[in-house]
Amino acid sequence: MNQKDYTINQTFTLPSKGLVYNELVGPDITLRSMTTQEEMKRLSHSDLPYKNICEIIDDCIVSDCNLSSRDMCLADYRFLLYMLRVVTYGNNYKLSTTCPFCGCGNVDTIDLTKISCVDYDREETSKYLSVELPMTKSKVELYLQTPRMVDTAQYNAKEYRKKTGQTIDYTTVFNIQELIKSIDGNPVNPIKITDWVKNLPMADTNTILNYADRANRSFGLDNNLHCFCEVCGMDYFVSLRADREFFRPTLDI
Repeated sequence: MNQKDYTINQTFTLPSKGLVYNELVGPDITLRSMTTQEEMKRLSHSDLPYKNICEIIDDCIVSDCNLSSRDMCLADYRFLLYMLRVVTYGNNYKLSTTCPFCGCGNVDTIDLTKISCVDYDREETSKYLSVELPMTKSKVELYLQTPRMVDTAQYNAKEYRKKTGQTIDYTTVFNIQELIKSIDGNPVNPIKITDWVKNLPMADTNTILNYADRANRSFGLDNNLHCFCEVCGMDYFVSLRADREFFRPTLDI
């Protein structure tokens, strides 16, 4: 049976403009809408938090792109995730929130295409990719985090628990390990880096995590959304998140 192609294509410009990559990545990415087959893949089990959804995004990119979304910075990945939702289900997204003042629930309809998006600025982002740690005084250079780095850290932590028999979750250690590009101007030693991170003073660990998070958020979609409580009349802000409504929107029927 011949079946028409009912997928929708839309083109979007990456927040990074492709400027943060060693590979040549064009700033304009064309996405097609998801099909039932991709939804089944999204619902499939995976031990890696980003693997399935990045493969879906890659399958839905119909323009030339030299880089998997799994190897894009988190700002570009998140942008493509939300734009995939737009091209699949439309602009409007019902976001359920709880008022922090009175505890009542509210539902706001958000136009995902109108969320503020900050373009990449090399000077601004670079401020957070190099830091002198407060306790050890080590000078650390960081990478922009990618979905693959998060997946790798998760996998390595799981394998480490198996190998050592320990019950401690070392995901934070391996996340930091993935983030570090150099220490005091020297490339990371893959044999020594895990112990180096494990023995960092917590103030240094916290500094790395904060700088990495700030670098990730220095461009891309604005994660803070303004909400209004219809019960108590107070204004409040919530973080944009992909909840159950994101990929299985309810219909007003």
